[in-house]
Amino acid sequence: MSENNTLALDVFPTATIAPVSSFIFSGFLEHLGRCIYGGILPAGPTNFPYTPRNPCPKDQFVETPKELLTEEGFRKDVLEVLRDELETPMVRWPGGNYVSSYKWEDGIGPLEHRKKRPELAWGGEESNVFGTDEFIKWCRVAKIEPYIILNMGTGTLEEALHWIEYCNGTGDTYYANLRRKNTGKDEPHNVRYWGLGNEVWGEWQVGQQTASAYATKARQWAHAIRLIDPTVILIGCGETGLNHWDGVVLDALVDKVDLHSIHLYTGFGPRDRSQIEKEYGRSVYGPDAAEYSIEICKGQINKARVAKSVNKPIKIAFDEYGVWDETVGTPENGLEQFYTLADALAMASWLNVFVRQADIVEIACVAQSVNVISPLITSPNDLFRQTIYWPLWLFSKYMRGGTSVRVALSSPVFMGETLPTWISTVKGRPTELDASAVVHTSNSGKKSVRIAVVNRSERNSYETPVRVAFSNVVKEVEVHELWHPRIEARNGWGNENEVSVTTKRAPWKGKWTFRMNSLTLLVLDIEQYMDNVPVELWMRIFSLACTDDGSTGRSLSLVSRLVRDISRSYCLQSIALSGREQLHTFAEILRRTSPEHRRIRHLFIADSRPPRKMLAAFGNLSALGNEELIRVLTLYSLSFEEEQAIWRWLSPEVKSERAEILDRSRKAFVHDLEYILQSVAPTVRTLTTHGPSCSYLLKSKFPELEELTILGFDVDLQRQTLLTTDLTQFPFLKRLHLVNNSEHFIEFVQRAPQITHLRITGLFHLGQDALDALSIALHIPPDQAAAPITPPNYLPQIKRIIIEPPTSFVNSSHFRRMKSLRRLAQNKKLTLIRPDIETTLASYTWSDAKCDWLWRIEGRKGCWRLDRLGVDRNPSTANRRSPHDS
Repeated sequence: MSENNTLALDVFPTATIAPVSSFIFSGFLEHLGRCIYGGILPAGPTNFPYTPRNPCPKDQFVETPKELLTEEGFRKDVLEVLRDELETPMVRWPGGNYVSSYKWEDGIGPLEHRKKRPELAWGGEESNVFGTDEFIKWCRVAKIEPYIILNMGTGTLEEALHWIEYCNGTGDTYYANLRRKNTGKDEPHNVRYWGLGNEVWGEWQVGQQTASAYATKARQWAHAIRLIDPTVILIGCGETGLNHWDGVVLDALVDKVDLHSIHLYTGFGPRDRSQIEKEYGRSVYGPDAAEYSIEICKGQINKARVAKSVNKPIKIAFDEYGVWDETVGTPENGLEQFYTLADALAMASWLNVFVRQADIVEIACVAQSVNVISPLITSPNDLFRQTIYWPLWLFSKYMRGGTSVRVALSSPVFMGETLPTWISTVKGRPTELDASAVVHTSNSGKKSVRIAVVNRSERNSYETPVRVAFSNVVKEVEVHELWHPRIEARNGWGNENEVSVTTKRAPWKGKWTFRMNSLTLLVLDIEQYMDNVPVELWMRIFSLACTDDGSTGRSLSLVSRLVRDISRSYCLQSIALSGREQLHTFAEILRRTSPEHRRIRHLFIADSRPPRKMLAAFGNLSALGNEELIRVLTLYSLSFEEEQAIWRWLSPEVKSERAEILDRSRKAFVHDLEYILQSVAPTVRTLTTHGPSCSYLLKSKFPELEELTILGFDVDLQRQTLLTTDLTQFPFLKRLHLVNNSEHFIEFVQRAPQITHLRITGLFHLGQDALDALSIALHIPPDQAAAPITPPNYLPQIKRIIIEPPTSFVNSSHFRRMKSLRRLAQNKKLTLIRPDIETTLASYTWSDAKCDWLWRIEGRKGCWRLDRLGVDRNPSTANRRSPHDS
């Protein structure tokens, strides 16, 4: 059954893939069998082991004890398992196939008025006792995010819009008021996630459609839904990820949806001992098909994004998956299937796939959450956990909240039959060992590696070296194992814990024996070598690798992908931007970069005015399209004649929107600037920027910012009223330099209580309130005639104040300010220096600012170094200074 290979498992904690989304541990509820009635609610008209197709005789009906129900009427035992044990974050409802003929308005209002309907998908009758309000109420009690699927079979767009209005409307409209009447509460249900139909491609579906017909319809629906609620997250209906349907739908919807859903089931476990090899392989190796589907779907998503220039990421919602043998779980028995150990190993491999594909899989919903091909089986007064429950519990408890990292696995391969057969012929023979890993950081900063290994061999145990790169592993390992000597073993009434997880601690010797037919989860506390190396040293190493013609950096990348992955967290630490084009390009880089790699420590944003560029540099204008011509207009500084030449080549419909185009350009620049500042705010320490940044700076928190330089003032800010309730936006700001920006002095210093060094270059708008604040900080009484009310001390930690006033003044108020400053200069903490040029504005230029920014990164004094002539800012003299002048 297997070929012998060298066994090894290598984990690379620094080679991160992406944080593991908590939504991959989501569930699914459908009006099918005993999922709702008997699972979420007490049995009602049906009861174990009866289903809507096979109703329970009245003389055999058993009531669920009231002590097992919440005050809302939900089953406590199911609720506690989903909420407290599995910590299910999201649940999909109402289907499934059921939704394609579901009329949502049948399930609201008084129970006695609700219409009973024939259920077309699975047979039987639907009482509509459990509707929208009951689902939302259950989600609130269970602390679960609701995810609702819209009826795109028999349903209409109007019905869908009414449903969303009913759930999310806050205005004085019919359906919002109807919700208030039915629930007795004003607050909306706030359903964020909405699916555009279920398996519309399937011939079993009520209202089956072709891919092109669905794409046209879904695009219209998405547009209308955004109009009624632009905040919703829309999920398009895919097939398996690798089908023609997926490509057609993605090409049409990639700019309209947020996620693309795909479905797949594996199963056909070892029910017949005489066919154990064949059936076993079909069961446990089936999830390898899902991984291939995800990879192909990712390619189709990116292809569609490129074709339509969609910048936002589109991820996968694998919102139906599971282990299902259609010959065992049938509509006649409500799709109830009792699972074996082999099925549990298949479920573990499913979860390994989702962890390895964390960069693209955002949601995964196991089908279903209770009774129907489910981890949980209930009776009127009890429940038991099936074998497939335990992998879900282990992964939810130990892999959630971690960051998926790369593993390299050398293992024997499976030589038997797989289902589908192309797993072995196209994707390649599956390995008998299957593994995923995450790095988890605790609140105290300690790191651990969690490694999930499924030994899918039905005959062989494997003693395997386990190596964690660039890390020291502590002496003990925490081991969680799901194992049983018989692969056909299962749980049931009377033997509820026949198959369950055992936990132990053991000495760590660098290897582990993974028993046949087992899931093993290892928790290893680690100390990474990288954590012991100063960041500055790594910065120096990687900066030196880029000082030649690039060959060193390319060689390092080719020699070791790991070196590239390690440097990824540091390559953006120091960034200098000049002009709108660089600003836009860097904003796009940040959008493509995962948050853990946006560790910008030092940022320089120069004047936002577009750079000058000759029109001849763009070649033949007639060969450029409208988009490229508009890009030239908005990103570069051109003469009037050059601008007119470009407008002549634009199409008439574009010319008519001239004002809108220029306005969009301005808004795009502001959006890029705000996005950059938002991205760097948590980590930036040294920031030099221009006046238009003030609006964002004064409204956001920069917890690590130590030095801030601003050149110019913000015209828009002058027309705004700033709220000053939060005065801790710059808790560690030590040095503040305002250049021709003194009118914002008070706004900044009152938000930065730790300032020790202050420099003001240019006094054109320095107000009396600022002079009074300086007086208080220097312990010199302010001019009471000008300031009858003594202001608070905004600068309690101040050590040095440097002021560079202009040498010529345009009115008498400037002379009064200079007189006040000379009075303050009696305190040695304040130094007045003479500017280089006689002008009402300071002579401090962007070249000066960049030179000072670079020196401050190196630890030099920069603009804080004084002599009688001011600061030496000539880059050619920089190397003649002492490296210890700070």
